[in-house]
Amino acid sequence: MTIRDRGSIKWTSMMLPEHVKELRKYINEDYYNVQEPVPDEQQLEEINSLILEAMELNIFLSFTIYKDKRLKEVSGHIHYIDHVKQEFKIYDKDNHLNVLKITSIKDVNKYT
Repeated sequence: MTIRDRGSIKWTSMMLPEHVKELRKYINEDYYNVQEPVPDEQQLEEINSLILEAMELNIFLSFTIYKDKRLKEVSGHIHYIDHVKQEFKIYDKDNHLNVLKITSIKDVNKYT
């Protein structure tokens, strides 16, 4: 006699639709939201010098940006800085163009 395991189906009877709805809502709620960090002048100077060095030597950088109440990582080579629109144009390792607002950048590190 063999035992047939129904996999994840056996757990669905224990989860009411209301529970599933609340769990999905909880994941997208304020629990995961982060307050926008404000870099001080010294951090801004370090970010600026690292960006200038990366542009000169074509170094791969990792940017921490604040978007949609969350911190996200974007990495790539700086292709162009648009001072009028206040944007960075960055190519990632797959050669896709990413456009980042200068005001959304909260930290920059060399990509390892």
